Amino acid sequence: MTRKLDFWVLYKKFKAKVIKHFILTTFRVIISIILSGIIVEIFRIKGGISDNNYANLLPEKLLSLLGEIKLSKSQFIIVGLLLVLVYALVYYWNSLAEEELRIRGGHYTKNLVLDKFRRLPLEEKEARKDEVNNLIEKDASEIGYDWEHLPNHTFHSVLEIFLVLIFH
Repeated sequence: MTRKLDFWVLYKKFKAKVIKHFILTTFRVIISIILSGIIVEIFRIKGGISDNNYANLLPEKLLSLLGEIKLSKSQFIIVGLLLVLVYALVYYWNSLAEEELRIRGGHYTKNLVLDKFRRLPLEEKEARKDEVNNLIEKDASEIGYDWEHLPNHTFHSVLEIFLVLIFH
């Protein structure tokens, strides 16, 4: 029985891990958009902060979600540092989830190739040994890399463009 290997096969196999990775990617993008919006507002101000309310440096859409808030300079710095810390942690966890999916996808692919190879008669095993080694060494890791990266980075890019259009 030959199994077709595509994104959906691997998605079904690692569904919980893929969903976790996409959720972490979503949080990472949202936090990066908020941080970039704050940076843009910092460079946009001229002559200081009006009425010492540093909440005015938050993106307008975020302010509309949070309601009327007032932040002093020290509160703004603490909130900014917390955002950066949360971003760093989410980025780290997202990278770990990405790497785990790549490795698991590569191992799954390698095991499928090896299972198929084990079923071959001895003469054909000897004749196809180099081909199978090449598949195992290069193609399995490439499939593990590509099946995770293409959908995730497409999702990441589309989400980032969408949020930039909404928040800026």
